[in-house]
Formats: sequence, structure tokens, C-alpha cells
Amino acid sequence: MNHPDAFCILVYTHSDYYDVTYPCLDRIRKYLPKTKLYVTSNVSHKMFDSTGSLFIPYDQNMVYSDRIHHALNTIADEYVLYLHEDMILYNEPKLQEMVNLVNKMESMKIDFVRFCINKGTKEHGIDGTNLRNYEGEYYFSVQPTMWKKSSFIQFINGENKSIWDLELYSQQKCRNTCIGYTYAFLNEKQRGMGHKDSLIFPYTATAVVKGKWNTAEYNYELSEIFREYQIDVKIRGTNED
Repeated sequence: MNHPDAFCILVYTHSDYYDVTYPCLDRIRKYLPKTKLYVTSNVSHKMFDSTGSLFIPYDQNMVYSDRIHHALNTIADEYVLYLHEDMILYNEPKLQEMVNLVNKMESMKIDFVRFCINKGTKEHGIDGTNLRNYEGEYYFSVQPTMWKKSSFIQFINGENKSIWDLELYSQQKCRNTCIGYTYAFLNEKQRGMGHKDSLIFPYTATAVVKGKWNTAEYNYELSEIFREYQIDVKIRGTNED
């Protein structure tokens, strides 16, 4: 399987975060111009057309898990890189490794591969690859993850949960129904207390915390984004204010 058909990207967002969504979509287009890009949100916006994003609307009355389930059932592609709008690329992703990863997922019958590297990621790779077992608390996490779409649908089907409850109360179901790994080189930089940077998909995890820009962990990366997209930092404020 070769790019651009190996996988698509699905970005989840909401109109309250459109100031964050544009840098996310534009950076994806900058680094991955040929990758099919979907965005699911409650309201359409002209930025979706300008970034070549295919819009999938959701009903705001739907719970989070149902919104994702609906979007996934709209997509024809079998492999989906799923992320939220505040997970913004700050460097070029390793596209060929991502394509190779999808091929490995297909041959090894892997359901998902996380790009977020948390405590609990094991040092021993699987079959000489950068795929590593994860034994931490969040087997499933709302972080950039390459999913086999049919497996994602199976996992999320019938959950009827908010974003927070999905992470809190669906871990066992994910462990029981899915085979997943973390992609890590083991020389990633520690970022704050909770995670390490991804080298295959270098993104902010996350750019916004509790509604404010996360300059405490991503001051340099966000400063570049603020300048490039002429963002008035005072509107949201920062978590260092």
C-alpha cells in the first residue's frame, strides 16, 4: 500500500475552537499535502475548503462517542489517523514510516498504534520494529492514533460516552477487543511530566489546556504558531497567566 492511499486523517473539532483548528489543518496540509483530510464538527467553515478538508457534520446533541462513530461510518478509507484540533504539527512527520506502519498493521492484524508516548511504554520492540507494548493506564487515549477503521468502529460502538468518560471507563473494553501498540524510537524528548514527544508525528499534546494556550509545555512551538497565524494570545490567554 502506497501513499496517498495508505491512510486518511480525521480531525475532530468544534466551532468554539476554530481559532485552533485552522493552524491544525493548515499544518497538516503543509506537511502532508496529498493525504485525504476529513474534519468533523458542528458547523461548517470556509477554512475547510481552503485547506482541502472534507467536512463531516455532527449533531451537537450527540455524545462524543456517537459523533466519532458517525464520522467513521462516513469515511471509506480503511486506515484513519485520528486526532483533535489542538494536536498541531510543529515539525514534519515521517510520512514513509507512517505508510510502512499501516502496512505492518495490515500484515500483523494490529488494530491501532498510538503516537503519544506515556509512562508504561515498554522498551522492547515488537519483531524488531518501533512498535512497543504499553502497560500504562490509558490503553485508549484521545491522542493522535493510527486506527484500523473497522476496529475503531467496533470499539466505540454503543459506548454512548463523553470524551472524558470514554477515556475513564472504556479502557477494559479496548484492551479486550483491540490489539494496540505505541510507536516509539526510545530517544524522544521528555515533555513535561506526562509524556514524550512523538518523532513520527511531532505534535503538541496538547496546544490548549482548559481553554488556554499551553505555553507552559510548548512555549517555543506555540510562539511560532502565534506568529505564523497572527493569533492574538490575549483572547484565550495562556496557562502561565
